[in-house]
Amino acid sequence: VELDIVVKDGFLIVMEIRSSMSKGDVYTFQRKIEFYEKVHNVEVSRKIILSPFIDYRAVPAAQNLGMEMYSSASEFS
Repeated sequence: VELDIVVKDGFLIVMEIRSSMSKGDVYTFQRKIEFYEKVHNVEVSRKIILSPFIDYRAVPAAQNLGMEMYSSASEFS
């Protein structure tokens, strides 16, 4: 299982950086997050997807799971 993790000011941020993102990829990312939380006994503060090509069907799935989506790194703060 591969995850991009950022720890900043006590916040645990998990990122998925991909060239494209489908609805299925969103659910796979969620399962990775749940696995990480269980193994390390922590709670993820932010779930972020960074991809220039996001399938329109992935957007509602990500929103329902509390994920933020960005198509450019310059949008992320």
